Amino acid sequence: MNLTFEAFIKLHYGSQDNMDNALSLGSKTVNRWYNHDPRKFLYHMPEVVTQTKVAPSTFLQMINQREYDIRLVRHGHGGDKGNEKGISDTAQLPVAEGQKK
Repeated sequence: MNLTFEAFIKLHYGSQDNMDNALSLGSKTVNRWYNHDPRKFLYHMPEVVTQTKVAPSTFLQMINQREYDIRLVRHGHGGDKGNEKGISDTAQLPVAEGQKK
């Protein structure tokens, strides 16, 4: 079963807030880690594996995929939604005379 980490959280915990509570974390910690530093979930891997019965290798795979997804978004390689040619909107703007491309 190939789940995204988001789907995994919803399936096993119902919400990020519920996962916060199950792991005895502060409010919105799961949200912060999910969006900015998924590797921090590895500190709680033993608890997550015990609570969800997921294989450690599967959990690690989901974390690695989430990290990869975040890198794509941060570096602008997430694709252009709504632009079927895959050309970014800024690439279509004309360059003013005297400015570098």
